[in-house]
Amino acid sequence: MDVPYGSILAAILVCIGVGIFCGTCQVAMIETADMFGVTSDELKDRAQDFFGPMQISVYSVTGLMVFMSVLFVFVAFMATAQSKRQIYEDDTVPCGGRCCTTLALIIGYMLTFLWVVINGAIILPIIFTIMVSRYYNFLAQNSTANACIDLAYYGFTDTGGRGTTVCGTEDLNKFGSSADTAFLYYIVAYGGSVIVLLGLVNFLMCFSANWGHLKDGLKRRDYEKKRQQEEQELEEINAGYAHDSHPRAQHRNTGPAVMVPESYEMRVGRGGSGRGGGAGGVGGGGERPPINGYY
Repeated sequence: MDVPYGSILAAILVCIGVGIFCGTCQVAMIETADMFGVTSDELKDRAQDFFGPMQISVYSVTGLMVFMSVLFVFVAFMATAQSKRQIYEDDTVPCGGRCCTTLALIIGYMLTFLWVVINGAIILPIIFTIMVSRYYNFLAQNSTANACIDLAYYGFTDTGGRGTTVCGTEDLNKFGSSADTAFLYYIVAYGGSVIVLLGLVNFLMCFSANWGHLKDGLKRRDYEKKRQQEEQELEEINAGYAHDSHPRAQHRNTGPAVMVPESYEMRVGRGGSGRGGGAGGVGGGGERPPINGYY
């Protein structure tokens, strides 16, 4: 059985990438929620309401990608021509023909588009955390008194009356350190998503190649069937010709010599030779010599 090494490598890339993405995203979202823990109650509640479902979504996407990777590897095994000939003997192959490979291609394109969107979406928290982190480092280096970070500059609003500013040394230190940690984890998560994309693109290339091989294999199989039929017809024609020419050869006399009966002239000649003293009998002829010991 042939092994689809390309699809196995793609599955390994997808599993590694989605594992990195899932673990680092969970930590990054926890750190981001801690950042908003020092803000107003309204912003804190918004952060909790947002990151809670996001964590569940990340777990769901991880499980989905692992399942699809295993399914894609199975389809790759079934689409291998050598495996198809060894396991099945007819055309009704479950998940081994062009239809199932085409379905896998469509699903692969959809998953690739999904991860392109995820890559674009994860850039937003990366930009936010690096901007907050650099601004916090600037305030810490300059030791500005009564320094504050106004989250309204980043698009956040608060209707509760407390405002969107983060002030105080303790709150700023917690806010800035959480931003630094979240930024690092978001970067690693982005790298994991890129690895997932590489694995999905590898899957798409393998499925496209398998689809082409299956199509060419069907044409080659039809050609082999026609060639075998022609060879069988030629063998039947040659066998019929040999059967027709064989009885003619049996009529040839290949046995030993038979006794030739004595003719009347031979008997007369032999008698005349005895009576005529060498005259040779009737017609002046003598006794005829034997042929191969027989007359």
